[in-house]
Amino acid sequence: MDEITLIKTPMFSKPKTTCQSCGIEFIANRNDAKFCSSSCRSRFWLGKNNKRIISITVPADADDRFIELIKARVTELKNTYHAAPAAEADQPEVVTRIERKFFETQKETYQYLESLGFNNSRLPLVVNGIFCDVGLTIKKTESGWEIEVKL
Repeated sequence: MDEITLIKTPMFSKPKTTCQSCGIEFIANRNDAKFCSSSCRSRFWLGKNNKRIISITVPADADDRFIELIKARVTELKNTYHAAPAAEADQPEVVTRIERKFFETQKETYQYLESLGFNNSRLPLVVNGIFCDVGLTIKKTESGWEIEVKL
């Protein structure tokens, strides 16, 4: 009988390396890869030049109005966190109150929104989905909806 010999030869393997931006270990397609994705590469170089980047992922079927509302909310938040100029002594300081509530059902959520005057709000149905309007943010969680309102 003929003898069968099995020879193990190492397969070409892609090198494992660590992303310089986020620090996760990834399998590189090239030997000189430094970043796990183009987003990390951009974030690294913008951060190195003291610039900030905000990345937001929206569903593919999101309409233009929804995307514009997200952009407006991000711009509003960005402007909120910039250092405000020193207030003059004769002007009273305006205090913004933020109220955050959780609801388990759509009915309770809509009733609360209507009591505040938000009649045209849409509830996101996907977990981690977000609906933004001026002064209002609705986030879908696994157990219900989180509402954040500026009063």
